[in-house]
Amino acid sequence: MINKTYLAAIALVSAVAATQATAEPFEFRYKTYELETKGGRADLMARLGRSIDRHCATNGVRTISARRAAEDCRQETMAEVLAKIDNVEFASLEK
Repeated sequence: MINKTYLAAIALVSAVAATQATAEPFEFRYKTYELETKGGRADLMARLGRSIDRHCATNGVRTISARRAAEDCRQETMAEVLAKIDNVEFASLEK
């Protein structure tokens, strides 16, 4: 009985972490001049990556499902932002 309760608690925490990773809309602001130079694009990509990491964070939950949800959130959010920015040179910096 204790094992079932423990597993249910883990599943609940994972679900909450996954929900938190995508609950709020992601907003990212930049200036068009940041896309004009290679250095500007690199700095902008680094800032975008950090912002997405914070947005998709699991708040310390380290289960496999929470990590998977965070990675899915990160990939989807990055793809959405790159599509909106629509700059081939900038998008090529995404790893």
